[in-house]
Amino acid sequence: MSVKFRGFLGLLLAAVVLSTGHADAAKNGPILFSDYTSIWKIKADGSGLKRVAKKKAWSLHASPNGKQLLYTHDGLFRMPINGGRSVNLLKRYPIVDRFAGVRWASWSPNGKQIAFESTRSGNYDIFVMNVDGSEVKQLTEFAGEDRMPVWSPDGRQLCFRRKVKEREDNWDLMVINADGTEARNITNHPANDTDPSWSSTGLLAFGSTRVDGRWTVFTGKADGSDPRQIRVLTTAWFPHPSWSPDGSRLAFTGIFYRSYQIIAMDANGRNERPLTNLHGLSILASWSPDGRHIAFVHRANGFPENTASLYVMNADGTELTEVGPAETGINSGRPAWKPLVEPLVAP
Repeated sequence: MSVKFRGFLGLLLAAVVLSTGHADAAKNGPILFSDYTSIWKIKADGSGLKRVAKKKAWSLHASPNGKQLLYTHDGLFRMPINGGRSVNLLKRYPIVDRFAGVRWASWSPNGKQIAFESTRSGNYDIFVMNVDGSEVKQLTEFAGEDRMPVWSPDGRQLCFRRKVKEREDNWDLMVINADGTEARNITNHPANDTDPSWSSTGLLAFGSTRVDGRWTVFTGKADGSDPRQIRVLTTAWFPHPSWSPDGSRLAFTGIFYRSYQIIAMDANGRNERPLTNLHGLSILASWSPDGRHIAFVHRANGFPENTASLYVMNADGTELTEVGPAETGINSGRPAWKPLVEPLVAP
């Protein structure tokens, strides 16, 4: 099922029509996404659209307990996930010591720390801090670029991508302890390795150009051992791999039906199948907390970002539904789901 929306009024009217689909989606929290003016939340069935902030975001991240939203927009902000006052977590630092270039951040699994990238030192480096913005610590200091840190399931390590200028600006994957010790290159390959995704079982998935210079999907262990190409078909677009909550399935972007589709497979590379059959570019798959649904961004006309819409489907590709755009087309940030449960962790 595909629904075409025209403008913000159309989205509000269509939410009523779509409310009968995805009956199980009510068990999940809403989906958070950003267009070019605001941050929004919406239920997976297309209902309950609400603007939660009048700011666009480069990246969105729900806290593990589902109460707070972390977003980047020329800074690093935290706010109640249902809307409210945004707190600039880096405001306490004087203008001469101001953090810049913050476009990515992520919560630690226990919700007590935040890892983020910043150009505060001139190049992109990795930093961590407490959720209230205190005790900022710089973990890396590199002449190239260190970007997009993601936490290990146990919160003890971070994986990030590093641009190595000495090798014609190619990307490697690095792993570092959360306290900044023992940074190590786990790919160290002349091709590009980037966009790491850490499964709940401890396996890393990442995009790589090791096969004929075209992007494909690899998995490997956090110590760099056992790298495996798990997708045979290659793509000219970043695959952006994303693990299911239980670590048994992997969703990513790949070429199928002569377009960029969302594809899923088992963690061992078996049972690969396309989940979408849309013209254009389907990217940034995001699993629901219960693993039964996938949200993703789709650009019907290819690369113009202001044509992007938000789609939701069952994890097997059925009941495909367009639940966006909002007012100006969704930007290129991955959609974020509010967590299913609320464990006893920090806000």
